[in-house]
Amino acid sequence: MGELLDGDKVGAARRRSVVMLPADDYMYFNAAPGFAYRPWGSGIHFDDMQPKRECPMVVDIHPQSPHVYWAMLLRPIRQAEPMTGRIRVVGNAAAGAMSAGMTQELLMTPLEQLEQKPGESFVITGRNLVSVNQEGMFGLSLHGVCRNVRVLWSCVAVASELVETQRIVSI
Repeated sequence: MGELLDGDKVGAARRRSVVMLPADDYMYFNAAPGFAYRPWGSGIHFDDMQPKRECPMVVDIHPQSPHVYWAMLLRPIRQAEPMTGRIRVVGNAAAGAMSAGMTQELLMTPLEQLEQKPGESFVITGRNLVSVNQEGMFGLSLHGVCRNVRVLWSCVAVASELVETQRIVSI
């Protein structure tokens, strides 16, 4: 998790269905990186169909790098039931930094539309556009209204480049 890939490593990762997020290399090696990966142990539960904001992350965002790419590993809490609801990345000043104004991910697939097998996990990815006037540390978190969803890890990467990412990976 959180490795910068280039050259032959990119091709090898694609062949193994590794989820990759674009990131500006100068941000990756910066003291305040434009990349955050957070494992959540046994998982953060989204299970009562009530709006919930969890999984805080902080990244450095620069006006010339307006694209926030994200990924999260979702696993059902109860193996026999499907995951339902919606979950997305939002700005969060409570995460210990300034809050970023972001466009919402309009392509977010409701979880019940995924072709789910009992107990199957998914890595969901997406992209938001952020608007900031100056570089700084910005807080992000996951906002979800879900049932039977456990988030095992989440990550965000900031990039200047607009690219299409793989949207859903079943694991």
